[in-house]
Amino acid sequence: MNRTVRALINLVSDNDYLTRHKRYRTDFLRARKLPASVVIWTILRLMKRSLALECIEVLWDNSTECSPTKQAFSQARYKWKHTGFIEMHDTTVGAMYDDPTFGLWRGYRVIGADGSSLRLPDTADVVEKFGYHKPNGTGGKMPPIGRVSLFIDLCLLGVVSARLDNWSRGEGSLAQEQLPAIVASLKQDNLLFVYDRGYTSIKFIKQHVELGVDFLFRVSSGSYKKLWKRAVNGESDFEDKILGVSVRVVSFILDTGERELLITSVSQAKASREDIGRLYTHRWQLEECYKKFKVSMEIENFSGNNLEAVLQDFWAHMVMMNIATEQINTEQEPLNPDRSPTHRINFSIFFGVMRGSLFRFINGEISARRLTRKLKTAMKTAKNKIRPGRSYSRAKMKIPKRHKVFFRTC
Repeated sequence: MNRTVRALINLVSDNDYLTRHKRYRTDFLRARKLPASVVIWTILRLMKRSLALECIEVLWDNSTECSPTKQAFSQARYKWKHTGFIEMHDTTVGAMYDDPTFGLWRGYRVIGADGSSLRLPDTADVVEKFGYHKPNGTGGKMPPIGRVSLFIDLCLLGVVSARLDNWSRGEGSLAQEQLPAIVASLKQDNLLFVYDRGYTSIKFIKQHVELGVDFLFRVSSGSYKKLWKRAVNGESDFEDKILGVSVRVVSFILDTGERELLITSVSQAKASREDIGRLYTHRWQLEECYKKFKVSMEIENFSGNNLEAVLQDFWAHMVMMNIATEQINTEQEPLNPDRSPTHRINFSIFFGVMRGSLFRFINGEISARRLTRKLKTAMKTAKNKIRPGRSYSRAKMKIPKRHKVFFRTC
């Protein structure tokens, strides 16, 4: 049992925590089949089957004649606010950085940011919050879509900060709102943030300078033409200023023939041009993280249609991701842009084992020792060899379907 799980167990058993996040003062006072702790851990289990089946197979107690109904569970979960899971996520982040030297790259804590979409249930309160959105080039309407903005530790692969907002909000503006809170809460030295070209703006660059943290941005071809001109003329690693802000500019020619332009605050003394290139390539771990959320964890398969249920499920996935990544990091070394791993643990297999086993431990069905042994066995079994040089072109990817990927069976 890792330190994150112990911290969460202590948190859920704290009466002050329960008081802060239950909807009304009178909620969860009487002894019921579904006390607050059972509701919280059941949601964290990330229910993906029908709610009726989950109640029968997961919540049934040998001491009672029948299990709670899905209606009873739904009523109980809405007594609990999603802010409780936000505090749980903050707890997992604190536990992730219990050792401030673990998972560093050249002394830097490297954090990447990226945005994505999240398809949401088509219900009145969800639509009121997130709205409908037309697909590009058509007159139809898609289901409600939320804008997700994540900051991920690119070496430890834990979720440092998350936001779910209206699709009309740009990923850049969300990141600007998240950044000060991240810097203040982490209390880590030498923070280095990595961004794709959709984030590059002088306002955002100055925000990093004011906060005293380092940055690495990719520059789009239509902006900062003075820098592009110097790069096209043959300069591949040079210093320049953008509206008074000194930056280092690094240029590469990719395998596709496209020129890549990066701007950073990391000096040549700390990282060479090739080091910066490898670091930016390592940003791909963000795409892998979204793949884990959407495919392995089925984040779009919500256990309820109410807005509060959607927010509960969203933050529960952030918590479970950090629990899983911390456990995996005990078995294998954190990722490092300077060296390619030879083996990695298959996240889907490990997460499937952990999700059920963790709930059984919380429920008192298995001991901490047995839980640890089972998770270690799962990690050893699910360890795959990395084949270097493999790549997949986005041009070959199929057009995504217009309907929700995951549906409940009943």
